[in-house]
Amino acid sequence: MSISDRQIIHFTEAEELSFGRNELLIHRIFPFERFIDFVRHEQLSLVKPSVYWQDPYENPLNREIIESDTGRRLRIPHFDEGLFAQCWSLCEESDAMWRIYSSDRRGVLVTAHAHTLLRECKPQFESPLEQVYLGKVRYRSCEELRCMLESRDFLREVLRAPSYSPGSASVLLYKRDSFAHEQEVRLVLSRHVSEVPGDVAQIKVPVDRVVASVTLDPRISAEEFERMSYLIGKAGFAGSIKHSPLYAKPILAPAIPSLDWLYQTDH
Repeated sequence: MSISDRQIIHFTEAEELSFGRNELLIHRIFPFERFIDFVRHEQLSLVKPSVYWQDPYENPLNREIIESDTGRRLRIPHFDEGLFAQCWSLCEESDAMWRIYSSDRRGVLVTAHAHTLLRECKPQFESPLEQVYLGKVRYRSCEELRCMLESRDFLREVLRAPSYSPGSASVLLYKRDSFAHEQEVRLVLSRHVSEVPGDVAQIKVPVDRVVASVTLDPRISAEEFERMSYLIGKAGFAGSIKHSPLYAKPILAPAIPSLDWLYQTDH
């Protein structure tokens, strides 16, 4: 199943080439129980941002009241009713990401092939009224975001776009630069409002083809790693499971034959 250039948004030319070769990897930390569900049911849950996202600068057209030239204060009705999303990252691993998304130390870092993920999602949304996208988040200052949202050209482009088009999906691909360390990528399902069944959309995904590797929290003990690995395998995952080495004590091997010189005194 071929992927249109319009389905990948905001990526650099180098990233697009890597994507096309199926070399671009994306990452997401799942709560342990949700990862087990993912393995068992082979479904990803994309949520409606207007219901689940708390940041007022994400999907802002759902929250902002726009003042028209007449002085009236208007709210855009049902703008994002057809938008669902799930957050991934280009950041392979970081201390901050573990602490934010694995606060109980039971998080599961999933590394996936971006091209395969989008390719497997695409056949499920062949209706002209629904489409799936993978977009890279652009980070802007609060002032830059405000200027963009108040721009007539931006509003015209977005509001005239069908709810299932790249134009509407791209609204979810802007975030404040305070979060730039996350290097976020978002899987976005864009549907016509008449096709929307609820606040969560399930997408079937073959775990064995999409998931490249699984990594467990660096702060857990060796015993806990073995226990969690066993439960993941029992759920049906047959791929690679690693214990993150982020906090492993380094073993130093100086490029000198002996350290005796450290203890010699000068005469």
